[in-house]
This record gives sequence, structure tokens and C-alpha cells, in this order.
Amino acid sequence: MGGSHIRTIWSVGIYFLLGGNQVNGGLYWIDQSCINRPSWDERILTEAMSMSANTNGRNAKKTADETFQTSFDYTMNTEQDDDTLYGLVGGQHGTPWTIVDTTTGTFASMTKTDNQAISNVRVYCDFDPMFSANDPNARWRLIPDLDNDPIKNSQRTPGVDQEYYDHVNLLRRSVKSIGCQADPNAAPPRPLMEVANNAIEDLTGYTVPAGLAPVRSVISVGLSF
Repeated sequence: MGGSHIRTIWSVGIYFLLGGNQVNGGLYWIDQSCINRPSWDERILTEAMSMSANTNGRNAKKTADETFQTSFDYTMNTEQDDDTLYGLVGGQHGTPWTIVDTTTGTFASMTKTDNQAISNVRVYCDFDPMFSANDPNARWRLIPDLDNDPIKNSQRTPGVDQEYYDHVNLLRRSVKSIGCQADPNAAPPRPLMEVANNAIEDLTGYTVPAGLAPVRSVISVGLSF
């Protein structure tokens, strides 16, 4: 798949990347699973960051940029001057304009790090491996069963009500998703990319590693590129 199409996906994804968490000047880290792909090009990411900076600057002009206002209305399904406060991950709230300002500004100001533990955004191209007898070290594992659960998590259905967590990055994801493991021919099909940003602070039977960035997100790229 061409790089221009992948960059388009990144530019759409930045609006929801961090779920409203503000980590201006944050750090991103790229997993070896991306580097190992012959067609991987980090400009996929850096060009999207440049596009994000441009979006942030145009958003700041408000009424002075009528063309961007039209794009804003279409993309966000509301107007820039909508003063409704929407809830975000982490208990924060913001207007549509603030959400775009924060997320694009955050993404545009990020820098690369080789230290995964302190990174705020971690990028994977591993197709979201899930725990199994054949892959016991897979990144995604089942949330442990609780004694008072009427239906144990291990007995639930993947993609319907079964909960998984990323044991490397300590993040949860929606029970409705199995990430890039989804069948590309199913409805809905495998996502082009998926973001997980529900950080776990504590989990029964697991201690959160010291030094792990408190605000963190994972981007899983599901493209066969």
C-alpha cells in the first residue's frame, strides 16, 4: 500500500491519538516490528506530525481561515465556536476547538526516543498478537478472572465482551475490539490502525513497572505494507 495513503491514515488518527491527554513535548517510540518491515518509512510518522502542525496553526486562526472552518465543520460534525464541553479520557473536558488544538499540538510537538518506558506513544506493526498456548508471550493478554464475576472473563467471547490488556504497555482496549487480529473480510473489517490509550494504574496480580510514563498510548498499524 502506498505511503501517501498511509500518511492519510495517520493524519486522521491524530485527532483521537491521545484521547485528550495533554503531553506537549511528549515522546514517541517505534517498535522493532515496524523497523523490520522492508517498506517501513519513518516519514509516515514525521510527515503526519508536520501535517498536524499545519492543522494546529490553521485551527488557531479561527474565523480568519474560512476554508479551514469548513473542513473543521465537516470533520468534527460541529462548528469551531461550539462551546459544548465533551468528556475525554482522563476525566478532562474540552470544546471541539480545544480538542483539535490539544491533540494536533500534542502530536506535532513530539520527539523520538529509544527508551520505551518513558515514551508517551508507542508504535507497533505486529498485528496485535493475543495470548495463546502457542504464543504465551504475546503482547495482549486476558484480564484476570475475578472471583465475583458472574461470567469469568476467560469464558467470554473475544470481540464481544472479553477484556484484554497490553501487558507490555499496561493498557486496556475496548471489549468490542480484537485489534489488528480482526478478519480483514469481516464486517467491520480489520482496522487500518487502532489506538489504545486506557492506561492501567493497577491490575490484580500485576505490578506496574516503575518509570512507566503515566500518559501513554499505543498505535497498532494493521496495514500489509
